[in-house]
Amino acid sequence: MPKYNADATARNGAQPRRELTSAQLAAVPLLTAGATDAEAGEQLGIDRATVYRWRRFSPTFQAALNEARGEAGRLIGERLRAAATTALDAILDVLAKGDAPTRLKAAAMILDRAAFLAGPSDPAEIAALEEARRRRLAPDRTDELLATVAGAEGIAESRIRVWEELEKAAASGAGT
Repeated sequence: MPKYNADATARNGAQPRRELTSAQLAAVPLLTAGATDAEAGEQLGIDRATVYRWRRFSPTFQAALNEARGEAGRLIGERLRAAATTALDAILDVLAKGDAPTRLKAAAMILDRAAFLAGPSDPAEIAALEEARRRRLAPDRTDELLATVAGAEGIAESRIRVWEELEKAAASGAGT
């Protein structure tokens, strides 16, 4: 995976520039392969809470992890589609013949897992989603005020502030 550098630009201004540390870069493939925070932390010689903070609070880390997961999904997509086709054939066979309940269960399991979804891979989008989540949790007149008050913090500045708060929380261990 290439070194992930988040220098995305919002519609109305530049986002903070963040690069993943070597430990974060090493954690991405571990988590993508299914390691838990504790397992990744153990392999990297860091506390599991640090890995958790990266996953929960760092838009840059989240974007890199989502991008890696998306790539993994694309790489196995053809095999999953082939397995889904085979599973569908098995289901149709069971429906037609009325036997092999074990095959039906296995086929249903494959179909259930055929969809591999990844989250956003753009740090700016992750920060915007977090800002929107915070506004939903604590409803106020922020949008109305931003639209009407001259000199107030605009949406782009608010997203930069949220992004910086998330990265600080990821680095320090303080959550919001």
